[in-house]
Amino acid sequence: MGADREISLTAVLDAAVHVRPYPGFPLGGDLGVIRPLDDGALVALVDAVGHGLTAYSAAQTARHTLMTTSSEAPEVVLAELDAALQGSVGAVAAVARIFPNRVVFAGIGNVAAWCAGQRLLLREGVLGQRFRTPRVSEHALPAGQWLILASDGISSAKVPLPSGAAETAARAIVESAGKAHDDAAVLAARWVEGTS
Repeated sequence: MGADREISLTAVLDAAVHVRPYPGFPLGGDLGVIRPLDDGALVALVDAVGHGLTAYSAAQTARHTLMTTSSEAPEVVLAELDAALQGSVGAVAAVARIFPNRVVFAGIGNVAAWCAGQRLLLREGVLGQRFRTPRVSEHALPAGQWLILASDGISSAKVPLPSGAAETAARAIVESAGKAHDDAAVLAARWVEGTS
């Protein structure tokens, strides 16, 4: 598919998350959320500070906020996460609103994000502890191109170009670029041609 190809009426969003806790821990602080919407999705990747049950607890607070928010604006969602995580170990997060052909994005902290191969900029900080006004950006997301969100448990220098379905791509990135000493999570999403 050409990079400038528009999303057809039969295109569907192929999106998935793969999470691997810190080796030896049954639960971790990384998670991804995909909320389908009529014209795309709200997606987020959260990395709570540390690992184990304390990080897991903060991540579950973030999950609840992401699943119950009425906002679709990434900067508003990040502010809601900051408020919900007050008094916890805190977390970093990337949030994107995916529309046909484009993405609106904002992130706080040391998570990583790429849209159609371009590295996206995030604002420094920790949700629940050191919140700064997020930098909101908009990017083209042509059919067949990936939006990739990754926790800092993924070595960004080793992220391969994904192939296959989103579930396969997210798993492959975690398996090939996941660090041995941290939780690791990847959210992968792209528009693909569906059937009418």
